[in-house]
Amino acid sequence: MSDALISHRRYEDERVEQTQAVDAGRDAVELATARYKEGKASYYEVLEAQQQLYPAENSLSQIEAARRLTVVQLYEALGGGWSLKDSEWSKTSVAVEPTSRFCPYIGVNTP
Repeated sequence: MSDALISHRRYEDERVEQTQAVDAGRDAVELATARYKEGKASYYEVLEAQQQLYPAENSLSQIEAARRLTVVQLYEALGGGWSLKDSEWSKTSVAVEPTSRFCPYIGVNTP
C-alpha cells in the first residue's frame, strides 16, 4: 500500500511540473504565432515552438495515465476491486452520451 501511495504522490508532483511545462509551451506557441502574424518572425519559429510543445503534451498524458494506474493499484491494495469477471463486462450496458467537456490535463475541449 505504501508503494502505491508513494508512486501516486510522485506522479502527482511530476504532473504538476509537466503541466507547467505544457502551459509554457502553449504560451510560446501563441507568442510565436502572434509574432508571425505581425510579420516579425518566420513561420519556422512557430513550428519550432510546436515541436517543443507536442512532446511535452505527450509526456503529460503518459504521466497522467501512470498516475491513474497508481490510484487503481491503491484501491486494490486497500482491498477494493471489481466484482465482474472479464466475460461479464461485455454483458453490461452503460448508456454514455457523448458531450463536449473541457479537459484540464490537455487544456482543450474533448468530444
